[in-house]
Formats: sequence, structure tokens, C-alpha cells
Amino acid sequence: MTLINFKKQFAPAVENKTKWQTIRKPRKIPFNVGEKLQLYTGLRTKNCRKLHDAISLSIQNVEIEAWPRHGGGNYIKIIVDGETLNYPADLRFAKADGFDSLNDFATFFKSMNLEKYQLIKWGLPFERLEIGKFYLDGHYNKYEIKDDEWGVFGAELISGQNTGMMCQMESFEVSGKWQNGGGETPDIENLILQVAP
Repeated sequence: MTLINFKKQFAPAVENKTKWQTIRKPRKIPFNVGEKLQLYTGLRTKNCRKLHDAISLSIQNVEIEAWPRHGGGNYIKIIVDGETLNYPADLRFAKADGFDSLNDFATFFKSMNLEKYQLIKWGLPFERLEIGKFYLDGHYNKYEIKDDEWGVFGAELISGQNTGMMCQMESFEVSGKWQNGGGETPDIENLILQVAP
């Protein structure tokens, strides 16, 4: 079980589940996919409060470079696992991390004086998914949780590859990717998804 603390400005978004990722300095003991997380604000203070429990969905390497823009503001370059994010992907990334604009994102990370980070995304475990609700996996594929006429609890892919396919929960890997055979099928409890906006 790993505790993650959030600054006061990010706590509401984490608590209401509109923020599903965090960017952190690399740790001596690295984060792992499938790791149980406890999300807090105000750790080690009298205002300490638990926001919710989650499970890590994916871990990626992130490089962030920010430098002053002539006339004010900042330029920013975001590289995720070696791939540079261009507009509007970089803006979506900043908003997913709890910022209103790329400039706010750049200002925050420029003050950290680091360039290399880890991106940790988290999701809901199987037992907290609800029939009829929509969820995203770690690759932003969108699913609807369904209970079919035979009582099979499964997920229908709404957008992404193989759209329209219904699969039982057993066909997911921890990261939410489709199982293409040849591998060991995990328990249904390993399904981890995020609430879709």
C-alpha cells in the first residue's frame, strides 16, 4: 500500500475523480502497475484527510522542459515514454493533471527544477464498477459496463479498437488492454478502469 499526498489545490479534483493521474519525482522504490494506492491531502498535518483508494493503472516516464516566452508566459515540451506531445494533446495532458492551461502547468513544473518524472495513472478496481456507467482504460478506450441477458457481467468497447465488441471481464489485462490469446487470463478482480467524463 502506497500513500500519495496532494497539494490542497489538487485535492478537490482527486476527490471528485476528475484527476486520475499524478506526475512525481522518481522514487528509490518505484511505483508498480497494480499497486494499491491511498490518496491523501495534508499528510503529516492536523488537516490530513483521505481522498480515496485506488490502484495504479500505468506507470510512464515523462520529461518536462519549460522556458520563458518572450512577452510573458512559458513554452513547454512534454515527452511521454519518448513521444513528444503536440497541441492539443499537451493541453489535454495538462488538464488531466489538474491545470487550467499549459502556461499554469509549465509554471508549476518549472519551479520544480527537474526534467525527468514518472506519470502514475490510477483507476477503480473491479468491485467498484457500476453497470450502465462508462469507463476509460489506460489507453483512453471507452467502455460501458453491461449485464447481458444471460447475467454475464462484461464491458462493451464504445470507442477505440474493436468497437462494439462485448467481452467478459476475464478478457482484460491489468492495464485494460484486450487479451489476444497466448497469455494467462487474469482474475476479473484485476480489471482497473477510470470513470469516463
